[in-house]
Amino acid sequence: MVPNLSLNQKSVLDLIRRHNPISRVELAPLSGLSSGALVRISRELILRDLVEIGETVGGNRGQPRQPLLINPRGAFSIGAAFYPKQLDIAITNFAGVPIAQESHAFDDLDPAGTAKLAWRFIRRMIKARKSLNMEKCLGIGLAVPGYLTSHQASLRTVEELKSWRDVDMSAIFEVETGLPTWVENIASAGALTELYRPTKSDPRHIVFLHIGYGVGAGIIISGELYRGRGGNAGEVGVFFPGDGPRPSGLDFLNMLNASRAERYATLSDIDFESVSREAAVQDWIIRVAHQISDLAKTAKYWLAPDEFVVGGPFPNEILDQVTDRLRPHVNLPDEEMPAMKIRTSKAGPRTTAIGAALLPIHYTCSPAISGIGD
Repeated sequence: MVPNLSLNQKSVLDLIRRHNPISRVELAPLSGLSSGALVRISRELILRDLVEIGETVGGNRGQPRQPLLINPRGAFSIGAAFYPKQLDIAITNFAGVPIAQESHAFDDLDPAGTAKLAWRFIRRMIKARKSLNMEKCLGIGLAVPGYLTSHQASLRTVEELKSWRDVDMSAIFEVETGLPTWVENIASAGALTELYRPTKSDPRHIVFLHIGYGVGAGIIISGELYRGRGGNAGEVGVFFPGDGPRPSGLDFLNMLNASRAERYATLSDIDFESVSREAAVQDWIIRVAHQISDLAKTAKYWLAPDEFVVGGPFPNEILDQVTDRLRPHVNLPDEEMPAMKIRTSKAGPRTTAIGAALLPIHYTCSPAISGIGD
């Protein structure tokens, strides 16, 4: 089910999502729509099960208000994030809340084989949740490490996934699954996780630094995913050549494997609770915080974002230490400029799979994506 929403319907839906819950009275000045149009559009969204009416609360001068909320049961979407030797899958409800997550070992398969493998895992996850109706599936989002070579079609993937290079993965997945499919750079998918995170502060300018098997950034400006020329904004990995230490998960794996007889193939294999206090891990955390400090400073002074968020396939116990050490490098005590909020992604190690699952929601329901006027 891909909602064919008008631009005004998307705008109202986006406002409800951002302020969830919000009353029609509060929506009126934010939407710029007349009260009649707002009543009609909200009714249409309710009839389509995308919005629901919350519990009535008292308002000014005793007037009760009925808040509007995103209906989490109105739809669901699927995301798959691909790393070298690791596949993360997430299913989110229409409110963007994960309802299922898994990680699997993954070898570089040809594109068709990749689609078959991922779809087998996804079908099993859906079958295990009786409440999921495929008629309400918005589609699949794919988060892939690499840079775009053409808009929303193919990526120049990392060496470990070289068989995917210059291949339209969305078309292959659509043939295999019968579902609409969107492809996004893995860091940009992670940035969407932060844009759609339920929060009272409603950040609209976000820089998301993805420390995965490589390193990259996703940028949100005014609530929209900023891609830059050729769709490749945020390719900050070029600042860290592959022949030296990098702030990356592959670097972490190599460091850990060099210090022990047991070898790990993926980050998901590691018992982080047992290794997090090891001297080599602490040295890596200190080095990474120093390495990415210039990236964070650049974001602060060029873009002045609401938040600078660090995420990737690490548990928060590791990335929290990175961001704790990063703050004093970036927010200096003697400068007059307001401090930049620096934090770890709250979505956890599968943040990019969750972001991938948000791609169908973003591309079908966001007013930032062109739609038909109402």
